[in-house]
Amino acid sequence: MTEVFTFTPARIEHLEEKIGCDIRPAIEMKLDRPHLIDFGNDLTDKYPNLYESTVQSPNQFLAQKRFIFPGKGEAEIITLVVKPSGPLFVFPRVLGPIEEETDLPRCDDIITDLVAIFRNRFTTRKIIRVGLITEYVFSTGAYDSTELVCGRFTKLKVPPKGDLFLKLNHCCDQFNRLITIEPMTKRRFNPTKPTEVEPAGFAIKVTVDFNNRNMTEDLKEEDIVNLMHAAKNYNKKELYEFLNNPSEIDT
Repeated sequence: MTEVFTFTPARIEHLEEKIGCDIRPAIEMKLDRPHLIDFGNDLTDKYPNLYESTVQSPNQFLAQKRFIFPGKGEAEIITLVVKPSGPLFVFPRVLGPIEEETDLPRCDDIITDLVAIFRNRFTTRKIIRVGLITEYVFSTGAYDSTELVCGRFTKLKVPPKGDLFLKLNHCCDQFNRLITIEPMTKRRFNPTKPTEVEPAGFAIKVTVDFNNRNMTEDLKEEDIVNLMHAAKNYNKKELYEFLNNPSEIDT
């Protein structure tokens, strides 16, 4: 089983990109409320295809967007989360539940502008880390994803009802490349018994958090551009090399 399965972009049934920024000093959600509101307004004015409405709670500030697909349905997705540690920009790409792709700009094309908008409202904050977090769900069809992950990435034999979650940092000198791998069993409602759910195949969730290791300086625009370029290249090539041939990758 593990010998014949190959991770490929064609197997992706859900894809989401997130760009997180760690800042210092931290945002004070109550005291910084006016800046958060202005930041949210700036985003909804300039990028209405990503940001539509905002909500603030005591612990975070959110922006969300409703994506409508005629004949398929709609999804309201949180596209911005601001916590005391900094902003997280969310780019939904492939929406698994309704099997549709969004028509959004490339995150590496607009991230420097989004960061500039943030800096304009929070002038005293330094951005010390930026990470591109890419969440994939790969369909494995009838392949049991737990057995597949065990056979390819471990020497463990998981019991039939066991759980498995793998996490590793495939780092280099400049960047952390944190990878998590988690088998999933998909479910769907039984069409003849609407109150019951039944298995609907298997999948593997893979998350890559690609971020800078040095956190001693305020990142410049060129630092963010270089990180995004390296992260995109890693996700395009080296990630698949690792997923398909983990024993051949240098650690």
